Formats: sequence, structure tokens, C-alpha cells
Amino acid sequence: MSDYRDLLIDIEDYIINNPRMPLATIAEVFNVHPDFVLGIYNEMDPVSLQDALDAEDRYDDSMDGDEASALASVGWGTDEDYGYSGDED
Repeated sequence: MSDYRDLLIDIEDYIINNPRMPLATIAEVFNVHPDFVLGIYNEMDPVSLQDALDAEDRYDDSMDGDEASALASVGWGTDEDYGYSGDED
């Protein structure tokens, strides 16, 4: 019974983490019948599904991990932010 419950949880998590992926594709990933995934989807909380879609739409990648983003995140900014471009003597 635990394996079945784990499968349900895994599929539910996969749906939430990939909200725009077709359910048939998710069924292929887990090697189950598409109707099985559809049943899980229909039993899921609609608010959590909408939250997953909203979070995906709101994702902001302006802090992408480059050096300028790191400096900006600690409040230091870059030379360009302060008007210095390197051409001034």
C-alpha cells in the first residue's frame, strides 16, 4: 500500500511542479494509464494547481546568479548602476 501512496504523491508533485505539462506525458513518465493521472488531477485541490500556474507566471529571473545579480542582491550594485562606464578619466 505504501508504494501506491508514494506513486500518488509523486504524480501529484510532478503535476504541481510541471503545471503546463500534458497529463498524457506525465502518464508516460510514470508508466501508468492516462486515466490514472487524470483521476489524480481531478482529485487535487484546484487552489494548489492555480498557485502552481501563478508561481510559474510570476517567476522573475532577473537575479540569475551572475556577478551583477550577486552584487545587486547585497545592495552594492555595479559601476554602470552608479553612472560610471569606464570611459571617464
